[in-house]
Amino acid sequence: MPDLPESAPPEEVAPGIWRLVFPITTFLRSVNAFLVRDRDGYALVDCGMDTEECHLRLDEQLAALNVRLRAIHTIVATHGHPDHTGMANRIRSQTGARVWLHAGEQAFIDYRRGDSSTELLERWLLRYGVPAPEATEMVAKVREGDRGTPDVKPDRLLQGGEDIPLGEYRFEVHWTPGHTPGHICFYEPRNRMLLCGDHILQEVAPNVSLLPYTDENPMPGYLDALRWMADMPVELTLPGHGAPFPSPRDRALELIGHQTDRQAHLRSLLTEQPRTAYELAQQVWADAKPNTWSDFNLRLRRNALGTLAAHLELLAERGEAARIDDGVVRYSAP
Repeated sequence: MPDLPESAPPEEVAPGIWRLVFPITTFLRSVNAFLVRDRDGYALVDCGMDTEECHLRLDEQLAALNVRLRAIHTIVATHGHPDHTGMANRIRSQTGARVWLHAGEQAFIDYRRGDSSTELLERWLLRYGVPAPEATEMVAKVREGDRGTPDVKPDRLLQGGEDIPLGEYRFEVHWTPGHTPGHICFYEPRNRMLLCGDHILQEVAPNVSLLPYTDENPMPGYLDALRWMADMPVELTLPGHGAPFPSPRDRALELIGHQTDRQAHLRSLLTEQPRTAYELAQQVWADAKPNTWSDFNLRLRRNALGTLAAHLELLAERGEAARIDDGVVRYSAP
């Protein structure tokens, strides 16, 4: 994903709003935060990872703007992943800043950090067809990453529907579940500006998966939020990763089409013989480019399985697939 060099100065993307770029170790390479000025100081939308590299970059970029760290009074996170909430506790401890998250993220963060999550995840993987030896290995790999989730206790829980006045802007909070249960976006109608977190990115599709601790299927909410984005009058989109871009409409429609095609592919694979999501995943990605199912690492397999299971559950709910659950969930043609 093309991006600014790590040493690039803050970029003023709108009057009184700066994009700060932090390095991360995933394939995305960098994550954005947006510093918004108001009469009381500054709010920070997302805040990078809890690493020395991100701490250094924050200090450098604030210094370039002649902004003291203590001037940050609020951190508003689009969601609870470590690259978006990583420095929240550090900044709060040094400044007294308030931390705001959507109410749906608290259970998500608690799940990723909790001791019981290992057992929950292994049961979930076995239920959706992962062979026992692979499930054990997959749990170890996934939990290794999940434990890096910051233990963020928000000072305010958002629900969606709130207005957040900041300087000359008034942001509407929109709940956009999918990538995480409590993902939120911020829309500024007067300036037709959208801070969209990871709900929509230019070059990659966010992972949207079933989660072991809840029966809620994220796929319908994700698709509904994409339709909302396609219809909104937006002239500046500020994503969680990558450079700003104009309207999200074309990308939203592309992502909806991708998910619709995935569902059609799954329907074509369903036969009278019931199969698990794991077995169907092996077929879906049997000859995928550039990597096939056999090339996927264990964490990627878990993400792919979760997305496929979300589609299959949605098809079953619509009557477009038959679902059998005798301790292991299987799907067949209706």
